[in-house]
Amino acid sequence: MTKTMRPVANRDLQLMLAVVVALTVTVNSAVFTALNGIVFRPLPFRDQGRLTGVVTFDMKGTRGRQYVSYLDFLDWKARTTSHSHLAAWYTRDLSLTAADRPPVRINAAVVSPELFDLLQTAPRTGRVFRPAEGEDRNSIILSDAFAKKRFQSQEAVAGQILHIGGDTFAVIGVMPPGFQFPIQAQQIDLWIKLEREPRQSLLYLRQSRILQVIGRLATDVTRASADAELARVAESLRHEHPDTNGSVATRVLPLSQAVFGYLQPIAGLLIGASASILLLACLAGANLVAVDKARPGKRLFSRVALCIVSGIAGGIAGVAGSRIIVLIVPVELPRIKEIKPDLSVAAFVICLTTFVTVLVSWRGLRAKVLFAGFTAAAATAIVICSTATIGFWRIHNTGTGLRAEALHTMRVVVPDTYSPTEMVSFYERLRQQLGATPGVAAASSVSPLPLTGETFMIAFVIAGKPSAVGPAPRAALRIIQPDYFRTMGIGLQRGQDFPETHTITDPHTAVVNRAFADRYLQGIEPIGAIIQRPKNGAMPFFMRDGELTVQGVSENVGPLGAHGEAKPEIYISHLQRPVAEMALVLRSSVKTDEISQTVQRMVSVLDRDVPVYDAQPMTERLRASLAVQRFIAIILGFTGIATLALLFATLYARAKTGDQDTAIIVAGLLSGLAAAAVPMHLLNWDLYGFPTPDALGYLTAASLVGLVAAAAWYLQAQRGNSYAVPKQRASETAV
Repeated sequence: MTKTMRPVANRDLQLMLAVVVALTVTVNSAVFTALNGIVFRPLPFRDQGRLTGVVTFDMKGTRGRQYVSYLDFLDWKARTTSHSHLAAWYTRDLSLTAADRPPVRINAAVVSPELFDLLQTAPRTGRVFRPAEGEDRNSIILSDAFAKKRFQSQEAVAGQILHIGGDTFAVIGVMPPGFQFPIQAQQIDLWIKLEREPRQSLLYLRQSRILQVIGRLATDVTRASADAELARVAESLRHEHPDTNGSVATRVLPLSQAVFGYLQPIAGLLIGASASILLLACLAGANLVAVDKARPGKRLFSRVALCIVSGIAGGIAGVAGSRIIVLIVPVELPRIKEIKPDLSVAAFVICLTTFVTVLVSWRGLRAKVLFAGFTAAAATAIVICSTATIGFWRIHNTGTGLRAEALHTMRVVVPDTYSPTEMVSFYERLRQQLGATPGVAAASSVSPLPLTGETFMIAFVIAGKPSAVGPAPRAALRIIQPDYFRTMGIGLQRGQDFPETHTITDPHTAVVNRAFADRYLQGIEPIGAIIQRPKNGAMPFFMRDGELTVQGVSENVGPLGAHGEAKPEIYISHLQRPVAEMALVLRSSVKTDEISQTVQRMVSVLDRDVPVYDAQPMTERLRASLAVQRFIAIILGFTGIATLALLFATLYARAKTGDQDTAIIVAGLLSGLAAAAVPMHLLNWDLYGFPTPDALGYLTAASLVGLVAAAAWYLQAQRGNSYAVPKQRASETAV
């Protein structure tokens, strides 16, 4: 039995094909223009192939890439020869003060003196740090941009004196224009020598992993041999220092991977999404051509011209779209200003879609085969995109364990020259003044601020409980002022908060969260339990006599996002272990901008050289804690919308032929749902921590496909009589 099919009106086909090509070129051009400008472009250093990044990681796999301790770095330098240079650094915020100006926050890099020789970059004026220990302890090197902003006369910069962080520094050099290291979103203003840190600082604790390390391979040494040599040193350190290095391993990476490694998941997502749209668009374009029953080769020139014109328009839109991608990326990106139009991707996509159009037009491929493949691929993409969007909605509505409404945060850092007693006095006077301010219900401070990704991990054992085989357990440490739990809206499950009468000489106490008590204090009374330093471990800086007594158990805080599992935490009192940098937390109905001005005035009275910065409502910080998941949901959401648009165009074109292909749609939907099971499960677990497939994702995808199919068929039915079909043309298309 034959079936008569109506041809698609030529103008409908041309419009749909133009939309498909333009959409595909726009998406791919936007993605790859942004990635090429930020990630793929070579780094601005000589002989980049010889540069490496050295990282540590946890052999147990419980934590990802980690930073490096200074003592490990010194051991690497002393015990390896595969690198001609090894350099370490970390970044920090400091305050620049002057008699005639208010304090200014600056971005400083604290670096080992080998850095500039390693990068083979000489200063524009002056010199770099000398390697001899004890030299240049109070010397700084300025960036070209900062020197021009701070000093009018560029010839007399060397020798200038600057007051930074409560100390005095002499300028010994200025780097050339365009030089930046580390490569990051916030430009570095100046460099300080690493060895000036006092011996009693956190830097000299082996468990204090705050450094990043880069190297330059020695002549004729490969990265693989350097990796093997450092692995042997790491194994030795695991035996020598089991409490701090028991599961620490090393890896030598290309420098570009070490610098931009944190962007790899985002880059992979963007590439995967754009490649999926490219594949689906090629299949959709092939279907649009295949349903047109013109003889092979007929209208070939017009189709090619249409693809090229539509692609050029999409390429222009894609260059602008790359800026939109940069704006919604959840992390501050380096080299944003260096993004330039890249039409090579647009040219590639135009050529590919044109080739597919020519192939289908010339070879006359069977429409049903193409349609079946397209439907299955589209269903798979829609299931995955639906799952990501629904998963984000689920975690967005998960509680955090604190009351973020009307909670304001801002950062304060006192000079390093403050003694512990002066730190306690400064922050206590500030807390009491803020607590007495009209409109402020409660005030305290914490370091580091929760739910921001900042953490300080410590190793410990519990007195009276047998130690597990292997490395000692670890927990996050937070240093807090009195009234912290009430200010944050965190409940105390048992015990009591820190009293205001605590002193540095009193026995040190701690409050632990419920996750800590459930995991490490099972079978014993939490209140009064003793937390000790690991056997043979260095004396932790926060413990007096090597132990803490638990005086309370708090509710868990967060985290939002992956795995939704609260981590064990230990809180200690700032009155007993003060630090220079704290995050103020205030509960007030006043706007953040207004309350931060009040805080700045109070701080200026206490010490005019101390800046207040990074003022944000806690609700904004919570939004930032979900930034990666939100970004992924947005990208996959737009990918799903684009897929639905391509599906609609294809179904509408086929409906115009008179063949609704219900069986193919159902078969494609079922196969697509089955194919999506594994990637959807991995996405749920890795991104959101849901261990089982999300039935709502399947249901949503099936419903969307059904709605799009119904809309295409309905619209075709409404316009069914819009075009006259010549009898002789209809007879030509009988199958």
